[in-house]
Parts: sequence; C-alpha cells; structure tokens
Amino acid sequence: MSEGTVTVGPRVEFALDGYVRIRAYSPELGRDCYVYVQRLTGFASGELDSPWITDDPRHADHRNGEKWDNRPENIRGEWPDDHGRRHRRQQLDA
Repeated sequence: MSEGTVTVGPRVEFALDGYVRIRAYSPELGRDCYVYVQRLTGFASGELDSPWITDDPRHADHRNGEKWDNRPENIRGEWPDDHGRRHRRQQLDA
C-alpha cells in the first residue's frame, strides 16, 4: 500500500430505494461494486444461480414486499417479465 492510501473493507449500505446492499472495491474492475443482500440470500438458498444479475437475470423478489426482510423463506427468484406483471397487478388491486 502506498503512502496516503486508505483501504476500506466491504460495507453495508441502505440504497436510496430502500434495499440493503454490500459495497466493496474490486481491484479487477478498479471501482466499487455492489451486491444486494436479497440476491446473496437468493443464491445461498438456491432460488438464484448467482448473486450477480449478469450471470442470472432473475429478480430476487421479497414475498411479503418488505425490502429489508431478507430471510431465505421471504426471497424467491422470479423472471423479470413475471415480476413486473405481478407488481403491476398488485398496484392495480390496491
């Protein structure tokens, strides 16, 4: 590490949209990267094939609608079109 350089480890953040994410510096990319906790949970519980949306395009949906509730039983993998349709139906029914 060069003089005057500060290295900060991964940190948990609440994104402006209300989702919890982990931010960490990627030396390979030369920038900070984010992974959303619901995607990590979905991957760990077998609902998603990868925590990265570039490797598995399914959305990590919160069954109960609470963005902060990342328990494995509350996360399901859902294809983007299906996810969008379901949310639009819920908005119309509200």
